[in-house]
Amino acid sequence: MNFVGPRPLPVFEENKIDVKYKLKRESVRPGLLSPWILDGYHRLSFDEWMKSDLCYIENKSFIYDLKISLKLFLFSFKFFLNALKEVLTG
Repeated sequence: MNFVGPRPLPVFEENKIDVKYKLKRESVRPGLLSPWILDGYHRLSFDEWMKSDLCYIENKSFIYDLKISLKLFLFSFKFFLNALKEVLTG
């Protein structure tokens, strides 16, 4: 498993994947951090999610992984600050 990469899939989702997605997804290790979080994972259809993974696979590099890691850190930090603000003010 990598630090950044496509999210590992449960078996029932793995079975829904088109062959073209499956072969490319299997060419890289899954990751703990995934770009689909930044793409609005709760709003993406399954097909959009797979396209997001393919985009990551096609652009995969050390620098790209650093960018994703930094964006996810900032996203998490903002989320934490908002939660802390809610606790302190409300």
